[in-house]
Amino acid sequence: MAQDRISLYPVQYMQGYQAYRHANPAAACSYSNSEWLVGNQHVLGNMRKIASYYASGYVRLSNSQRNRKPFSTIGVSVFNDQEGKYINRSRIYANYAWHAHAFNRLKISGGFNIGAVNYHVKGTPLSGDGSDIKPDASVGFQLYTNEIFFGTSVNQLLNSELQPLQQITRLNPHLNFCLGGSYNPSAAVSLKPIVLVTIPLYMEYTGNTKPSISAYLRADYRHWLDVGIGLYTSRRMVAEVGLPITVLSRKMVEFHMSYTVLNLATSSINTPLLELSFNFTTPD
Repeated sequence: MAQDRISLYPVQYMQGYQAYRHANPAAACSYSNSEWLVGNQHVLGNMRKIASYYASGYVRLSNSQRNRKPFSTIGVSVFNDQEGKYINRSRIYANYAWHAHAFNRLKISGGFNIGAVNYHVKGTPLSGDGSDIKPDASVGFQLYTNEIFFGTSVNQLLNSELQPLQQITRLNPHLNFCLGGSYNPSAAVSLKPIVLVTIPLYMEYTGNTKPSISAYLRADYRHWLDVGIGLYTSRRMVAEVGLPITVLSRKMVEFHMSYTVLNLATSSINTPLLELSFNFTTPD
């Protein structure tokens, strides 16, 4: 029987600093009391009906960061991938993470999420439509300070199979490593690099065993403008502009837009991508 496989999860969003939150459940609320995010990535041009959406929210159960006591966070995240009117994949997860001080300024966190994946395919009048739903889960670990973080996680841990019609879609596990931080060369500018490496597991029989690497650098100016550039092993370069605005007791509202400025991919889908995101965070 022929098999179709989802080879990457989460969707390789261009804004790497957002993708890390989706890839590692231990990262939730590392630097804030709450985080609320919505975003959309879609292909431009003739294939503009291919799009991905996400919405997520995370909150600390207690504000114990200042007194150095451990604290927990909970959250919910929803993802949707659409390929025209024929293919629709939806995911929903409940998230839990635990954070604690290790020593000095170093903190540790561990987390997991668990949920379900639904794959709906619109078939022909002869075959009819098909839909399947299976459980899914991720686990993660993180070391972090106020200036730097390192995390590792495994997505699609259950290695589930979906069969909406005749073809089988396998949710192969993926191992992630992420390193990032923040550096202030002056009082007005903050540089925020991040590197995310995703390694597919149990994919030897497909030939898709190469890691996916994304490197991103953002420059923030006085917390009212940031610009960034991202490089990817898919031979894509992305430019980003963001508008972070501080409101009401240091609460932060951010709007970001990313666009493919160079695409040397050899795949048939090599049209530009546009990604928009909106974040709201409350300080710790």
